[in-house]
Amino acid sequence: MENIDKWAFKIILIGPASVGKTSILTRFIQGKFKETYEYTMGVDYLSKDVEFLDPSTNRKNIARLTIWDIGGQERFKFLRNTFYKGANGAIVVFDLTRADTFKEIPEWIYEMEELVGKKIPYVLVGNKTDLLEEVGRIIDEKEIKNFIEKEKCLYIETSAKTGENIEKTFKELCLLMANLKKPEEIEEQIIRDQILQEMEDLLPNNPIEAQGMLIKAFYRKFGKEALPIIKILLNKQGKAIGLKVRNKLKDNRLSVVGEFFTKSWDPKDVKIIELSDNIFRIRGFKCPFGLENTSRELCEAVMEIDKEYFRTAVNDKIDFNIIKTLAAGDEFCETLYSLEHHGKE
Repeated sequence: MENIDKWAFKIILIGPASVGKTSILTRFIQGKFKETYEYTMGVDYLSKDVEFLDPSTNRKNIARLTIWDIGGQERFKFLRNTFYKGANGAIVVFDLTRADTFKEIPEWIYEMEELVGKKIPYVLVGNKTDLLEEVGRIIDEKEIKNFIEKEKCLYIETSAKTGENIEKTFKELCLLMANLKKPEEIEEQIIRDQILQEMEDLLPNNPIEAQGMLIKAFYRKFGKEALPIIKILLNKQGKAIGLKVRNKLKDNRLSVVGEFFTKSWDPKDVKIIELSDNIFRIRGFKCPFGLENTSRELCEAVMEIDKEYFRTAVNDKIDFNIIKTLAAGDEFCETLYSLEHHGKE
């Protein structure tokens, strides 16, 4: 017969009102998500057996969890003293789309430790990741990172709606309550997460940024000697792209090519200052190659790609002038393309 370690834990599920505590519990126990929201009237509790492994021995463990979902509204505060008693661990939840709920977390942790009478292991949960694509990151990630480093607690982002990381949250808390995950392991995990985050911050978001990173590294190593090579390579790249555009567009006037060129960028990052069959003047607020505060000479070499792009796509002689550039520390880039014969008879 298989030898299994068995545990019984009381967990409190706490945090401000409307952060999704009941939805997390419902998803964990029933595997469901309710679209309609209902306040927890004081307190509710449910039980579930959870299987988890001791990471050091791979030994199977089973825990009978009794989970107390405690209402976050102020009017239920007087009830908490009773239901916090005897808790072995906690899941402390805030809403990733509401900054005020994160600011309240220190108060909840203080209250928990006061009422339980000791420090107990807990997992900090940022809930509602399913809404981040729609509303964006409301809470500064540095604030969260600073908090978990100070508290030396585990942090997991979840979605009760999709089920993301719900099971993981309870299993990680089981390891902490069973003392199978030591404080030093938590600290190591925080450091690992921090390194991974820093690595993510360094990684390019698209092929152009990746190309820019290589160009900057090449320039840092070889200085001005790198510029002619960068210019030759990007000239060829610009010509190849320009040929595709020329074959795609039925009309290769500068105004048509300029408008087509602008559509490939985020409207927030570019603005057309002047557009005609003879002149195309554009302003950019973000360098796609990431050349901000490098040097004007590097920008001029890299911009060979756009210069040749327009010469090839328009199939005419183009004058190209960099008026301002982020690479030289200007507040934006501004470039001017004009037909060489414009204004000449």
